[in-house]
Amino acid sequence: MSSKFIIFVLGVALVVFCAYVFRDRIPSPTVSAKRPYSAPNGHKVAPLEQGSEQFEVWDRPGAIGRDYFCAAAKYAEAVLRAEPTDHLRVTTAFGPSQVRDNRRAVGFELVGATELGDSTAPNNRAPVIDQPGESRSILVSRRFCA
Repeated sequence: MSSKFIIFVLGVALVVFCAYVFRDRIPSPTVSAKRPYSAPNGHKVAPLEQGSEQFEVWDRPGAIGRDYFCAAAKYAEAVLRAEPTDHLRVTTAFGPSQVRDNRRAVGFELVGATELGDSTAPNNRAPVIDQPGESRSILVSRRFCA
């Protein structure tokens, strides 16, 4: 093999690796209720107020609590630049959307790790979306995407 071919293959591999690593960290340029963020699992996420750390994840048929937390974690990382130790807290139980008619959603807020303190162990049980206050770290919520 020629050295040019090897350099080309290494260059392509580097581009693919960078795209894989940074794909969720590129912020969406205009996220709003009219143009929501699309999470990798198919859920749509919209901010409740521009510049706010409160948002809602819209319903999809057959979705469970883990799906909502997964979409919320991806949105928080990509758009709000959340850290893995930050937490997502349910603020509005599963019900009518606050920003879109004829949709059902779960309201979330991003809470800094220092505000909640450290938990002794990650909570991997299925998250509950029908009562406010349920909280998971971004790290744990990302695991629900698998």
